[in-house]
Amino acid sequence: MNTFIMSLISLIFSFLITMVCIYVFIFLMKKVKVFQIINPDTPDTHQEKKNIPTMGGLTFLLSSTLTITIFSDISHPYTYLPLISMWSFACIGLIDDVMKLVKKRQLVSHL
Repeated sequence: MNTFIMSLISLIFSFLITMVCIYVFIFLMKKVKVFQIINPDTPDTHQEKKNIPTMGGLTFLLSSTLTITIFSDISHPYTYLPLISMWSFACIGLIDDVMKLVKKRQLVSHL
């Protein structure tokens, strides 16, 4: 199949998976009440993020990984090396978000 057509199909597939995953993710995070931690010393424009769920990047990570796994040759180094890099940086972001959430819960439990 033509490379352009294949790329277009994978782009649309990834977009649709992301839309479904982000909808479910936001619903679940609001149900569990996992929101952004906002520093009270920030400007008022940052206070608008108060009820936005955190860790939404996981949906992009999962949809990208699924799309790459389905539509590309996973044995080729140009495919799996960016995947490893993407997951490594995602782990750093996940650790950062979890540390913020744990710190917030410890502060709330002490009050």
